[in-house]
Amino acid sequence: MTTGTDPITKIGTEVYGVRAVSGYIRSTAPDTVVLRQLYPGKPTDIGVIEAIASGTGEVTIHSAHCDAWTDHDRAALAAFFVPRYLERSDG
Repeated sequence: MTTGTDPITKIGTEVYGVRAVSGYIRSTAPDTVVLRQLYPGKPTDIGVIEAIASGTGEVTIHSAHCDAWTDHDRAALAAFFVPRYLERSDG
């Protein structure tokens, strides 16, 4: 899959309540998982997970979406996407 000239690799999709979120890695930023909310609403990038090498990941939600994602939600995002990122980088 590509976005313009930046190939991406999708690493998974998960549902959080009524929200569906996919995680993907851009070839230009291979150490970061981009979080894209697919539903509800128009698909949009909502944040990133960085510092994955430690195995925990640091979730940052963009300011426009911050209020919709609690600390518990952010931990759930990291719990789902960090292992998939690590599997991908080991494989």
